[in-house]
Formats: sequence, structure tokens, C-alpha cells
Amino acid sequence: MSRLPVSQAEVSVRAPTGVEDLLLLEAVRTSTELALALVARLVDVLARAPDAWDALPVPDLEALLLLLRRTVLGDRIRAETVCIMPTCGARIDVDFSINAYLAHHMPRTPRNVALDGSGEDVPAWYRLLGTQARFRLPVVADRLAVAYSANPVRDLARRCIQPANLAAVARRRAIQAMAALAPSLSHELDGRCPECGTALEFYLDVQEFTLRELRDQARYLLDDVHLIARTYHWTEGEILALPRARRMRYAERIRQELGQET
Repeated sequence: MSRLPVSQAEVSVRAPTGVEDLLLLEAVRTSTELALALVARLVDVLARAPDAWDALPVPDLEALLLLLRRTVLGDRIRAETVCIMPTCGARIDVDFSINAYLAHHMPRTPRNVALDGSGEDVPAWYRLLGTQARFRLPVVADRLAVAYSANPVRDLARRCIQPANLAAVARRRAIQAMAALAPSLSHELDGRCPECGTALEFYLDVQEFTLRELRDQARYLLDDVHLIARTYHWTEGEILALPRARRMRYAERIRQELGQET
């Protein structure tokens, strides 16, 4: 069981089967819609269920993708990048714990923010004390609504901050308060090249990174289905229903036996 950082919903994440792997493979791109489809299939809510998955605060969807990635591949994320200095070009390892990353990005409530209303409004609205500003936290539906906007930052602010004619200073303070209440898990990570010492920044897009990793893990699905069906004469549906780890063990056992025969 895990608790989402913003909504505090208690959730349990299941490992994908071949059905979800097929969904990953056949998706046109690693989009928010794909993330929502996976979450709807693989996440059970134990307490404080959202009205709908797209009503989750954006960081909660990112947290769910990291939890799903942890279920499939473990707690440690290991990636690689290259030093930006033309004279260096060293390969740099990026390594961190999902649990530690989530703990580092826990929300906090600024002292100048209070709930605006009964506290039972969904979504909740907040007031920035000492100003006219009121705001709510962006949810996944907001991200989808501005995804193809020419100015998504501006349009997101229009959806989540009132009044529309708010002074620029108060608007910036409201945005800062929103970032404290619902810190994004996608942002720049600081690092340093071990070879030349150059300070580096790596942008982690949680949705893009986790969905790409999960898709890479699913790339042998059709080979596994073909091999298992040919050996055991199971239907495609029966094989796709297997948990990923079990399907992979069956396929690996068959490959080992075929290797021994040759």
C-alpha cells in the first residue's frame, strides 16, 4: 500500500499483464491518456478515492507512474546521459531511489495560505492571505485541456487562479503556493560531470520516462505470445492474461529447452 503525496489517497499497484503490455506497444505515443488508461487498469484505491482518475492532482499521477515503475523494475532508477561540454562528452550515470525521490518532494502548506470555503469543495479552493487571490491545484483534466494550447502555462493559470485581473505579484505568489502544495515530480535535476567537473542539469519528465521504460520492457510481448502458443497451444487471450513476470518465465524456460535441443 502507498499514499499519494497530494490527495493522500491510499493505493495498491498491481503488476501489468500482457493486456497492459499490448496497450503500451500499440499506443501512438507516451501520452497522458495512456498513463490514465494504465492507472485505471492497475491501481486499486483503498481510501480517499478520487471522483475520476483525471481529477487527481498532476503530481499524484506522476507518483502513480513511479509506483508502477517500481512494481515492474524495482525502486532504483538508473539512467545515462552525456556531458554537454564538447571537449568532454563523458557518459554520466544518473541513479536514485524512487522512495527517496517521493519523500523529498512531499507537499507543504505555506503559512499565507488557507482553505477558501468549507474544506469539502471538490476540487478544493485556497485563498492567498492578504490578497484577492484564490486558487485550486491543477488536476490531470486541466493538463489535458491545455495540452495543445499555444500558451499552456497562461491557460492553466486562467483555469486555476482567480480573479482573472489579479495583479502580477499576487499571481506569482499564488503560483509559488501551488508549487508548495503540489510540487511537480518532473523538473531539472542537478548534477556534475565526474570527468571535467561541469555543472549539469537533467530534465526528468516522469510521464515520458516511466512510460518509455515500461514500453521497452514490453517489447518482447509478441515473441513471448508466439513462443508460448506454439509450445503449449494456449490462446492469445490466455497468454495475455498472465502477469508479465510469469509470462517471461514461461518464455525463458521454452527458449532454454530449445537451446538444449539444438
